[in-house]
Amino acid sequence: MSSINDYLLNELLIIIFGYLTRDDRKICRLVCQRWNDLILNEVKFRSDWHLNVDPRILTPSDFVLLLESRVQFSSITLDISNRSKNVNVDNLVNVLTQIGKSVTKIAIESDFEHHHRIINCFPLLKSIEIDSKLNLKFMNCNTNVEHLKLTYFHYFPRNILDLFQVFPNIKNLDYDDWQLNDHNCMIKSFRTAPTLWKVFYWVNGAPSFNAFQTEFLQFEKLNLDRFCHYSVRGNELKYEFLTKVTSKFPDIPKIELQTRSFVIPPAEIQHKITQLNASLQDEDFTFSVLKNFKSLQKLVIDNFDVFCPIGHQIFTNTSLKTLNLKEGELFCEECWNTLIVSVPNVEHFRLNVRLSYDKLIKAISHWKNLKHLKINLFYHNCVDAERFEALPTCTSMLEYLHCMVIADIFFQLFLEFLKCLPELKYLNIGYRRTLADAKKTADALVTYCKKLRVKS
Repeated sequence: MSSINDYLLNELLIIIFGYLTRDDRKICRLVCQRWNDLILNEVKFRSDWHLNVDPRILTPSDFVLLLESRVQFSSITLDISNRSKNVNVDNLVNVLTQIGKSVTKIAIESDFEHHHRIINCFPLLKSIEIDSKLNLKFMNCNTNVEHLKLTYFHYFPRNILDLFQVFPNIKNLDYDDWQLNDHNCMIKSFRTAPTLWKVFYWVNGAPSFNAFQTEFLQFEKLNLDRFCHYSVRGNELKYEFLTKVTSKFPDIPKIELQTRSFVIPPAEIQHKITQLNASLQDEDFTFSVLKNFKSLQKLVIDNFDVFCPIGHQIFTNTSLKTLNLKEGELFCEECWNTLIVSVPNVEHFRLNVRLSYDKLIKAISHWKNLKHLKINLFYHNCVDAERFEALPTCTSMLEYLHCMVIADIFFQLFLEFLKCLPELKYLNIGYRRTLADAKKTADALVTYCKKLRVKS
């Protein structure tokens, strides 16, 4: 007996699949072998496929399956480093060369000295993100590359023009962080190609940057996504230049303020700041000033050096989505209550400070939009399974979990916890076990998420 599938031409099926979500297309692959073949080989759907290579859990047999599947990958992430002793680079290069003919984006998440060999596997690359000092000497010339992002500024060549010998059509340069001895090179590179940079760290108070102020304000057009204003000690009160920058270049979407001791900036720029990194060292400081930071999306507190770091005056900031508490101790109950009530829309929460288990539960219970949690979730002194009963009811929206399971005794308990996270997509877990158990552990965990990263 004929089915409707017999009357659907391939061209019509491809049109139908084009209206479906990526997840729905993956479900269609399971329904029918014909649909599976169409989706795997249709160039329109190449962006569906992202490969995450972790050599600790991706075995040679897995690579064979990849080669046989004929999947056209558009992006690849490699969790590989110089410490990955079990990696045969020659074999890895051979496999990536075969499966990487359609790859346009690659990310290498750790320092890997053979990154140039990996990059050379992908002739159609448009975007490169690596955590290594760039080795241009052994890279093939690639006219397709437009975007290059490195972890640190000093990973770029000293002469930024050297990039054009390998990537002649480069359009965007980006980096996450910098070092204090990068001052002069940062300015020189920016002068050479001001419209290429997506980020610029301004070191307020440094003599070389003071001398660059007039020239910087004379640029007519910039391509910046982020302008980061870092105040060296003794210059926390000086916001004059930042005020001029926000006035001259109002289209810069992200203005980041980094300071060792937070001093309230003038009112005319408070609403323009999107990220604040600060240390709380002032006894008179109160978080309530953040109510005027209408565009603040991310708050990072490096350390707490005062007894009541947050203060007890409730305020409201609905724009804050990311909260990162890095060092110190939060013993004051009233401070904690003030914080979780005043920033109700937190979606990303990272916690490295000492905090009682009850305070943690109270926070993530209040933040109904919480999707991303990074924390040492299972404490040494929490051996009673009943203490985790509150977690499932307050984490039903959680999509990303990064945590440390510090002892084998918690592993089964952790698996039970994962069953209560229906929206979980990415799990990054560290645990105290041997590498020999990594594959077994991964098999147990992968049921509960779409992306898995296991560290021992």
